[in-house]
Amino acid sequence: MDEADLAAVGYTTLGKTGLQVSRLGFGTFRVDDRAAPHKEALATALQHGVNLIDTSGNYADGHAEIAVGQVLAELFAKGTISRQQVVVAGKIGVLQGESLREMREREAEEKPVPGVVHFQDGVWSCIHPAWIEEQIGASLQRLQLDGLDIVLLHNPEIFLADAQTNRRGVSIEQVREQFYGRIERAFEQLEKECKAGRIGWYGISSNTLAAPAAEPQAIDLQRLVQAAKAAARKVGAADDHFAVVEVPLNLYENRPATLALGDQGTFLAQAEMAGLAVLTNRPLNAILGPNRLLRLAEPPQMPNAPKLADAAAEVQAIEAVFAQDFAPKIKVQGGPPPTEIFRWGTELADAPAKLTGIEHWMAMQAQVIGPQVQTLLGQLGQGFKNDASFQAWAKRYVESLNKLLAAVSGALVEKLGAEAAQLKSRLAGQVPERWQGASLSRQALGTLLSTGGVTTVLVGMRNKKYVEDALGAVALEPIAPATITQVYEAFARQGA
Repeated sequence: MDEADLAAVGYTTLGKTGLQVSRLGFGTFRVDDRAAPHKEALATALQHGVNLIDTSGNYADGHAEIAVGQVLAELFAKGTISRQQVVVAGKIGVLQGESLREMREREAEEKPVPGVVHFQDGVWSCIHPAWIEEQIGASLQRLQLDGLDIVLLHNPEIFLADAQTNRRGVSIEQVREQFYGRIERAFEQLEKECKAGRIGWYGISSNTLAAPAAEPQAIDLQRLVQAAKAAARKVGAADDHFAVVEVPLNLYENRPATLALGDQGTFLAQAEMAGLAVLTNRPLNAILGPNRLLRLAEPPQMPNAPKLADAAAEVQAIEAVFAQDFAPKIKVQGGPPPTEIFRWGTELADAPAKLTGIEHWMAMQAQVIGPQVQTLLGQLGQGFKNDASFQAWAKRYVESLNKLLAAVSGALVEKLGAEAAQLKSRLAGQVPERWQGASLSRQALGTLLSTGGVTTVLVGMRNKKYVEDALGAVALEPIAPATITQVYEAFARQGA
């Protein structure tokens, strides 16, 4: 760990909660307790001053919460940190993976939870009070905690998206009234949870809080404030506990900081006037279209990667041997002909141009290429178990394919590195000279940390290197509001 870059993490007050939180928060979107580096990264971040953890029951099918619980339990037991020093924010509302399977089973058994939005095959939504009560209990069990500091309704705009797609005969005004009615009932349950002591405060995490009112999925912050006050009155609370909002914000997706929403100003300005703390997510992953994700960070270096053209040609040649010598001996019914079983040499020859990033490529290797090749070779190995020439071919194929995968990685890193250099060059004309030596990711994070109205920037830090890089952004001297405006305008003007 580069201690020179680990200046004391800046802290601020989390809105009206009075909680002291770090300007950088630990996001757990892809964190998993079965991955040791993820837990090591969280422990490292906590030990270096990051004290806000953002998680959700649907992240990694609950394994993100399990990881958080394990790390916190270990650090608490050692006395490294105390429960009072950590702020844990959970989310409830999005149904995916295990929670979605559970909901499907309940409906099949005719024991449904009310208010479920069947949005897409892989994504449902539910913020019904009964579900909120149940899921807070489940999260606390996975987290090994007695209470959550914050609970956020997770992407409630799914209700609006579903209506836009599947209820076109219903007026937008009627849909919105139904939506805010659901929000108020959810807030009422959350106020009850605050009274019971299972949570401290609540809020909303949404991708459409900063959207113009004309957009069908836009959420009006003022209506949320009104809903919270009404909910508090219903449970007899002196004041509401609506305190936190979470939105995406990065160099490209900068509407929360730049788009005026009527006379009330930007979303960040509105939140500040309402006394709400603002957490921002996706600081280094800009979504520029349905199939375009731009990583605002330099990729890892791979200086000794094989040449892609040479590696692809080698695999193609070995696959041609299979098609000529072994495919004619295979009898299959349906599916591709045996001569087409192995085509990775051709399909990966131009893969870097099609891939959107390192994460995309890693997932493709782990979920598609690896399992497919392993299964095929296992099946074919049974049929050719007495054929030494096939065994030799299979060994050579695996070696060459691994070389091709490394070559694709190297070419992809080279492509992403060039993109990152262009982005850093674009920033160079806007940010102070003293920032020039910082990495692209640190400059991107530094811009958000300098943006007025942002309480904490949530960063996915799944290994210690990411922790080090992110914490280094806090050491950057904040830049002036006028410069922040210039940076956002430059990215809006030049696009991707």
